[in-house]
Amino acid sequence: STNYRWHFTIPSGICVGPKPSSGGAFTNRSCPPFYPDYCIIYADINNELDTAILGVVDTLELPVEQVADYLDACLQSSYWQRRLQRDDTELRRLHESVIRGRAAWLWTRTNVAKRRGLFAAGVGYGAGLAIEQHAGTLNTLLQDADDALEQGRIDDGVRSTVAIAEILFTIHPFAREEGGANWPELLGNWIRGTALSTFASEDGVSFIQNDVVYRLVWGVEAARLHLHVSSGSTQEVPGGILALCLTFGVPSRSAALLMQGGLPSRTLACAAAERAQVAFSEMSELRAWLDSIRHGVIANPEWDSEPDRAEWDRFLRRFEHREYALWRDIDETIPATWIGTPPPAGDVVRVIRAHQEDSAMILTVSLAEIGQAVLPETIRSDHFFARVSDDRQSLDVSFFGF
Repeated sequence: STNYRWHFTIPSGICVGPKPSSGGAFTNRSCPPFYPDYCIIYADINNELDTAILGVVDTLELPVEQVADYLDACLQSSYWQRRLQRDDTELRRLHESVIRGRAAWLWTRTNVAKRRGLFAAGVGYGAGLAIEQHAGTLNTLLQDADDALEQGRIDDGVRSTVAIAEILFTIHPFAREEGGANWPELLGNWIRGTALSTFASEDGVSFIQNDVVYRLVWGVEAARLHLHVSSGSTQEVPGGILALCLTFGVPSRSAALLMQGGLPSRTLACAAAERAQVAFSEMSELRAWLDSIRHGVIANPEWDSEPDRAEWDRFLRRFEHREYALWRDIDETIPATWIGTPPPAGDVVRVIRAHQEDSAMILTVSLAEIGQAVLPETIRSDHFFARVSDDRQSLDVSFFGF
């Protein structure tokens, strides 16, 4: 219990030293002279404790004098409390005192709006305070990054992004753990859409995955939420375009939306965005553009290699899926080729699309194959029922679907 008491009674932030494998993170802070081998990161403990408290106390408007008792009531029969029942009385009291004390401490230093902002961003008091201290600079840099990426000024966007990262990487829990001294170069190549295999080693890939796509994007969104709460404005806070581009590793919102829509290649998404000559601001605009290609209203982009062309065709086919198709009344007559004697007129059969796009199997209701058919483009469904026509040479299809 001595260690537990030591962990939670030292003021927040005293020991925010580097983890053994941090690769340089937290180098601006040092461990205290006692217990130097442990370098316990108190910001981590406090952040997790704050977010746990804010997640449990669903009524963030509670007055400070009620929050500890409300927290106790919420934790009744919880897994944490059941585990504590197995520990000695002193340790139980210590745990309960720490959580009640931290909850009261948190409530006395925040208002309702700030608590909502911390809860939405998934951060504790320390991270929220650090973001507030840099609020003006972050707001300007986020706006600069959004403007640059929207206008195609990629180098300016990279510079603003690196400046934002230099701030957020010093704030727990967004602090980077990988990347080494050349992390700004890695981040710049990621934003530019450069193929990962051409600029990143195994450690570089780890930096991109953990410190950029996870921590930096989280930090940008957390900063946006705090700026929104503190401003009290209904206008959108800058940084939305940057967060999207950081998530997918591309230099434009159009390319990011293409990847969000299912295009798996960053380089292909960048090339498609350039060929589109249209800026998409939301997914509905992308779908409208793709529908125009699929229906021949505008030309399909030309690709330099067969793999790119095949990947693009697979991407287009995604938008023929039922998730993107409007349901309607379908009435069609489909020619049928039978295996053996045609079934009687009026019999109900199943039609299941085969691996080829336009071919289908005709089966009995009990799934015995009895023929084949070629499906028209007007039917996108993979499985439907039909009736054998009076001439027994075709199927009468009538259903509500796609």
